[in-house]
Amino acid sequence: MKLRKHTFTRPGNEDSREHLVTEIRLYSLDEEMIYLEFCPVHVSENWDIQFVDWNTYDSLLIFRTDYEKLLIPALDELFPVYDPAPDGWGLQEEFDRMGPNFIGAEDWRRLMGLLEKRREISQDPEKQFYDEVLSYFEWAEKVSGYFCIDGNL
Repeated sequence: MKLRKHTFTRPGNEDSREHLVTEIRLYSLDEEMIYLEFCPVHVSENWDIQFVDWNTYDSLLIFRTDYEKLLIPALDELFPVYDPAPDGWGLQEEFDRMGPNFIGAEDWRRLMGLLEKRREISQDPEKQFYDEVLSYFEWAEKVSGYFCIDGNL
């Protein structure tokens, strides 16, 4: 297996803005269409979060075979989490692969730590996969303190 990385521009529409999307695949076939999208959220002063707000910044796509094998164990360990938005969803008991999951900076850093632990015990090319994910997470942490992990299952 060889790590594959592809970046493209997602055009904007009335519900989103144009932004870069990077997809990485290790075990996932190019034909896979089920994914998780990791996005920093643009937060307005009134915290009125809309679809456009988690489609503002560059995002990362991880497809099902890869996320099931390499990310879900860490996400399952991370949850439950509390949505820190004032009018947010409150306690999210478990990770939802079918829709948006909102997490704050503290849980984002906890997720990074969980993935770093998995990286430490991995061999190439999985180690390269984790390096790409963690590099994106570090960038995202500089952009926002509020994050969405959106699934399309």
